[in-house]
Parts: sequence; C-alpha cells; structure tokens
Amino acid sequence: MTGALIGPVFSAAYPLIGKKWFAGMQMRALRIREDLFDDYFRDSSAIRKDDMIAFLRANTAYEPRPDLKNCLAKTRIIVGAKERRKMRRSARLLHDLLPNSVLEVKTGLYHGEYSINRPERYVRELLAAITPD
Repeated sequence: MTGALIGPVFSAAYPLIGKKWFAGMQMRALRIREDLFDDYFRDSSAIRKDDMIAFLRANTAYEPRPDLKNCLAKTRIIVGAKERRKMRRSARLLHDLLPNSVLEVKTGLYHGEYSINRPERYVRELLAAITPD
C-alpha cells in the first residue's frame, strides 16, 4: 500500500522541495545540524522527482536476499539506538544473515547522526576498524 501511494503523494509535494522553509522542517525532522543547511538545501533541491520516487519505493520494498548468508566479507553494521524500530530491526536482520558481521548500536544517536552530524568521530572510528593494529 505504501509503495502505491509514494508516486502520487510525492508528486503533489514535490514543489515544496525548492522551499527553504520546507528544507528547514526536513532538517529538524532528520536532526541534521543547522550549519549544514546550505549544503542540505542545495543537494536536496537538486534531486529529480523521478529519482526520489524510485528511491522511496526501493526503500519501502527492500528485502535482503537470502543468499546473503553465504557472504564471507567482514561487515560492520551500525545503527543508532534512537532510530526507528524498523531500522533497528533491519540492522538486526542483516546481522543475523551475515555470518561475519558485527552489529554496533550507537547509544543516543538517531538515523544518520553518526556520519552526518559527527563526521570526525565517524571517520576516526571507521579508520580504527579497518586499519590493522
């Protein structure tokens, strides 16, 4: 049902994407730092309607492939403790499917906060995870 509504609803709301006040509302809802407004507005207002609809449809319909259980790659799955339950469940599902995965729940963080609002910490911890001792 959600997938069927994405096209018409987003098409009707698409003109709002170019409004600064709307971008401000989106940023607050996404908990993005205020100092990133210009970058956020520039990038989000440049997204074509068809691309956004395709992205939203893919997000709502995503199902991990069962053959992920055969993946041998070392995988780090990161999710914020304050993310929506659906996101935390998805992270757990991926972790359960991927045999060489590590699931890391970041205390106190919402969706995207780790990499967007704390990029120095994100890069430092990422480098520590991939750099041999």
